[in-house]
This record gives sequence, C-alpha cells and structure tokens, in this order.
Amino acid sequence: MDQGATASAVNLDIAPIINQTQKPLIISNASHSFLLALSYVVDDQVKFNLLSSEELDQWKRKVNLLELRKEFSDIFLYYPKDDLLNFFQQSKDFKLIEADGEKYPNRKVFYKVVDVE
Repeated sequence: MDQGATASAVNLDIAPIINQTQKPLIISNASHSFLLALSYVVDDQVKFNLLSSEELDQWKRKVNLLELRKEFSDIFLYYPKDDLLNFFQQSKDFKLIEADGEKYPNRKVFYKVVDVE
C-alpha cells in the first residue's frame, strides 16, 4: 500500500482534529509504523481498533456500527485500505467525510464516520 512519503506531516495535521473530540475511535488497517507514530501525537483518551487484512472479514461480520457510535463520540478511519474503505462506504446508516479538509487530495488519508441524515 502506498501510504505516501511520510505519515509525520499528516499525523501533525490530524492530531488536533482527533484531540478536540471527547471519546474518539481510530479504525485502521494501515501499517503499524504509521499507527505507532500517530499514537504519540494524540491524547490518551483516543482508542484504536487495528485490523489486518486477514481480520477484516471477521471484523465485518462482528462489528455493529450503530453500537460503536453509542460508545464513541467520534469514529475516524486512518489510512484505510480499499477493503476497509469499501466496507464503510457500503453502510446505509453512515457516510464518510474527509476529515482532513481535503488537504491531501488523491490520497486516502483520514475520514470521519458520520450519520446519514
């Protein structure tokens, strides 16, 4: 997966967005080095749900997005691979918005999961 040259600049841009939320959840199947770097610049209340490609099918069967929304104030996708991105895009209850203000066009970097209105 091409995650770009570096996650450092991205992490510094998105950390304030994450840190201003009360009880955020980051869902990702990105490389562990990217996630580890992000974990150093976000607050302690941030929870991570890390997935491997092998776990994604199991996770899809078990996850209840409505329940996650009850438990967390905000849900974000961080560098999602296509399979994870497609799972969220197929939801009828939620949609994805680019949470980085489209700062990184043509790169799947950072999305917020929001209710469909």
